[in-house]
Amino acid sequence: MEKGTPSLAKIATMVLFALSCFGLLLFLWLSFGGGIPFAPEGYRVQISFPYAQELAAQADVRIAGVSVGKVESVGLDPQGNRTIATIQLDNQFAPLHADATAILREKTIIGETYVEITPGSPDARAIPDGGLLSRSNVAAAVQLGQIFDAFDPATRAAFQVWQQELAKAVAGNDQSLNSVLGNLPTFAADGADLLQVLDIEHGAVQRLVQNTGTVFAALTKNQAALSSLITSAQQTFATTAANDQALYETFQAFPDFLDQTKLTMAKLQTFATNTDPLLRELMPVAVDLGPTLHSVRVLSPDLRSLFAHLNPLIAASKTGLPALAQVLDGATPLLGSVGPFLEQLNPILGWLSLHQQLISDFISVGGSALAAKTTSFSGGTGHYLPQFGIVGPESLSIYPSRLSTNRGNTYPPPLWGQGAALVDHGILPSWDCNNTGAPGDGSVAASPGKFPCWVAPALGNLIGESTKSAQIHAATYSSK
Repeated sequence: MEKGTPSLAKIATMVLFALSCFGLLLFLWLSFGGGIPFAPEGYRVQISFPYAQELAAQADVRIAGVSVGKVESVGLDPQGNRTIATIQLDNQFAPLHADATAILREKTIIGETYVEITPGSPDARAIPDGGLLSRSNVAAAVQLGQIFDAFDPATRAAFQVWQQELAKAVAGNDQSLNSVLGNLPTFAADGADLLQVLDIEHGAVQRLVQNTGTVFAALTKNQAALSSLITSAQQTFATTAANDQALYETFQAFPDFLDQTKLTMAKLQTFATNTDPLLRELMPVAVDLGPTLHSVRVLSPDLRSLFAHLNPLIAASKTGLPALAQVLDGATPLLGSVGPFLEQLNPILGWLSLHQQLISDFISVGGSALAAKTTSFSGGTGHYLPQFGIVGPESLSIYPSRLSTNRGNTYPPPLWGQGAALVDHGILPSWDCNNTGAPGDGSVAASPGKFPCWVAPALGNLIGESTKSAQIHAATYSSK
């Protein structure tokens, strides 16, 4: 046994050990809900609960599932058979308001109780520190025993048998049950999405259930068909099991297939985006193509008949076309000799083209013009041709020069008495306007007392324009 004075190193080691033990105990105390010694108290409120046998100190206080404080103490309510719990809230959730509500809930399968509160509206009166929440704002929690008491004796007995049989089913499967409960939140979240889709498509789900009942009813009517269905299903599953390797390879290659499909769809999207302007440009063409296709459909029977009967013509053309070529080659000198003769017809064709309206009028009204009759000098019936002549002061050669009112034209062009130009100008065209002082474009002269005048188009231009399609040239014919 050592009786000497301990060294400073040993004293420091003992002090550090003691402080570490104190720190560890303080950490455990705080972890289990204890308060920091000598620390100031937070905002506290008293709540009176009925049936709070399971509520213990340091139980959670929650708002919307979020922990906001702890239960500091639990005691008997002096005003009745109730339990008063003193809760302490974190500073950011204080204070509670007069319209706040509280209820006891359970958060684990073993019945661990916590306080669920609502903070109330900000406009309501705030409960002071250490105050009591109104007993009317505390809702009574429904206990599990109360639920069982609501059942009749037969239902409670059936529930007891169900629990006993459930215990037999769970025996030995505790780890599987634990895994099921652990995955239950994820399953519930995914199930909520599924149920939401089913709720949207409730009509289709209803029809599915009805049709399923109809199918099962039909299956129960024909036991042989149902047995055959089960046997076939067994064979199908056996075949699937025998090809499990192929199925494995299929699912293994499926991700690559999806990747390639995404790339293909991206390229198709780019192609569709680039092709969209072209398709929009082709829309009017497609609309205009409708009548054409309709006409083609109407013409199709005749075209089919034509192409069906072309074989004899094709067979005959093998002999006829070479013979026709020989005839045309032999007729080339003849056509070359006829060319100079046919060129003499050009003036006649030019005059006919220029006076086609006059010729048409002669053919249509010539007979009526020659039908004019009168009494001849001999007393018989005579025929005459109506004509007209222009007579004026200059016809008597009284004036040595043309008057400014003279609008003469010795060679009037065809249709000079009609047309749009005559309507625009209001007078007949003149050979020239030198004697009028007018500019010659149909406008009135600047000097007073003058009258409008417009010059008729050149006759050569009219002949050239009217005979373009009626000319015969020597170049049309050639001889070898």
